[in-house]
Amino acid sequence: MSRNVINIYAFIFLLLCSVNRVCALEVTFIVPDQKGPLFWDMVSEISKSTAHSLNIKFNVIYTASNRFALKNTIDKIIHSKQLPDYLIYRPFLGNTEAVFNQLEQAKIPFITLEQAFHGDMKLQLGEPQEKFKYWIGQMNYDNQAGGKLLLNALISAHQLKYPNEKIHIIGIGGDFDRVSADRQFALQQILEQPKENIVVEQIFPMYWNPTLIKDRLPLMKNRYPQTNIFWCGGDQMALELLRLHQMSSNKAIIVGGFDWLPQAIEKIAQGEFTASVGGHMLMVASALIKIIDLEQGINRFSSPALLNEYELIDKNNVKKYKQFIDERQWQAVDYNQFLRSKNPQAPTLNIKNILQLMKQNKATSLTAK
Repeated sequence: MSRNVINIYAFIFLLLCSVNRVCALEVTFIVPDQKGPLFWDMVSEISKSTAHSLNIKFNVIYTASNRFALKNTIDKIIHSKQLPDYLIYRPFLGNTEAVFNQLEQAKIPFITLEQAFHGDMKLQLGEPQEKFKYWIGQMNYDNQAGGKLLLNALISAHQLKYPNEKIHIIGIGGDFDRVSADRQFALQQILEQPKENIVVEQIFPMYWNPTLIKDRLPLMKNRYPQTNIFWCGGDQMALELLRLHQMSSNKAIIVGGFDWLPQAIEKIAQGEFTASVGGHMLMVASALIKIIDLEQGINRFSSPALLNEYELIDKNNVKKYKQFIDERQWQAVDYNQFLRSKNPQAPTLNIKNILQLMKQNKATSLTAK
């Protein structure tokens, strides 16, 4: 075969890849932290399983959790020989618009996670595909509803154990971005307008850093000795708080957080940890499913973005959720079942629906035998 014929075939192949997507899509996900934090490791693992199921070439890049490291990483991506078909990342306050402009100029379609910006910055950026045409969409969870879901679970648990005891709550927050503010919203309302039997003493920002708990927990307890509920913006902080409390006291406490970390779920099963709110470990997997549907002409990146719902794990449902996470059952899921381009009635991707489909598939398999 002559060199000219080979070149023609190569050109046709590349044309098909770019126009009809015969080749696998290439998607890059920037993890907003160094490798190691368990939550983001779970996000990456589930996303890799989803990408494999959907025939997506999936690249994962870990970077330090700050705006400078993120910008450096995106600079390298933009100047690489092969640009990804889509980029998924979490913005940081301080250079959000500058990074958006870079990606817009490079013509890289991108999806953002966990909207950290609000107020004037949100108004300035607008909605996806308005000012920034390559900003395809955002994967956001309803943090206000999630914070309230956790708060109600903790209050209910306390009322069940101590029905006649007044409730005194300390909030352990993240930092000052929108994710933290929204999660704390229900607490803030009670802080400003205390209820008859429920008081929020104070919300302490811990910047998502569990090591700060060690120094500050004694101060919090001394200031508010009547505290009987600890609401935490993240499981890591809640677990550290529980550990330190158990070292100094035999009295059980009501405590809960976000993220569904395996250790927190284990503590729920043991009756030491009250509740954990989560499900957002599917945020990148959900984006991958929506990207495939978008490629097939179905745009599920609505504008303004619909907020995904959190799910709650407590003593009532911990057994089935614990098995799913401990055994990493997400590796056995066929994520094509969640594509609307294959089934217009396909369910939304969440753990509840995954468990339901796994149960149905198992029943179908047993019937077939």
